[in-house]
Amino acid sequence: MKKVFAVMLLFALLGSIDTTLFAAELLYVKPIVAGNSVYIEISADIAMTYKYYNLPGQTRAVVDIAEAGPEKIEPLIVVNKGVVSNISVDSAKISGIVASRIVFNLTSEANISVTASPDLKLLVVTFGGLTSAVPKAERMPKLEPVVPAETATELPLVLTIKEIVTGVLSVEIHTNQPVTDYKMMKLSNPDRLVIDIPCKKADQRRNVTTINRFGISKVRIGVSPGNIRIVMDSSKAGFPAHTITKTEYGLRINFNQDNVAQ
Repeated sequence: MKKVFAVMLLFALLGSIDTTLFAAELLYVKPIVAGNSVYIEISADIAMTYKYYNLPGQTRAVVDIAEAGPEKIEPLIVVNKGVVSNISVDSAKISGIVASRIVFNLTSEANISVTASPDLKLLVVTFGGLTSAVPKAERMPKLEPVVPAETATELPLVLTIKEIVTGVLSVEIHTNQPVTDYKMMKLSNPDRLVIDIPCKKADQRRNVTTINRFGISKVRIGVSPGNIRIVMDSSKAGFPAHTITKTEYGLRINFNQDNVAQ
């Protein structure tokens, strides 16, 4: 009986462990051979915020992609072409920002260069030149966005999600104060809607609320740097048609009449 109770307690503890909610997902990291050289394509399901650099005094280079999940990528990719020996992919935390870290192990010192597609969903990594001139004492560069910074808005001092309320044609996100700003993005594989509410401090625990209406299976609440993150998971292919409005209680996600019974 004690053994059964211990097993049940272990599962309960495992189920309570927080998981990071990523805004983006890496789709592939693919080496492409071109003659005697090689370049690497990195793809994600939404625009990437990234930073790349050589590690001073080492035959390694790094690409960090902010708030991107590496779960779909093999942790070790053997290349052995050009100057690239292999590629390791893992998650990292940089100055409080969760990121996918892609490390290129090289056969000799070579400068890394990264170019991006116009929509920032594809990165192309190439190598060339020596890095012997890079000072060994050089500080590691900070993870900074390569997209233009948006105009700053006054952020709530402390933000809390009080409750999730399912209405006749909506799901309401009730907060402890009015929502002045938010960012929304739709992701696929699986289909979901991500809403980030910026704040100076988030007084929030991660939790999951079951919906099972409007084509929505559940709503997940999490915390990312500078935001409370709301993820609405679709229960069918394609996220249901919707609109988002601000209310005196927070945010309301409105759905069409056709989605009520789903």
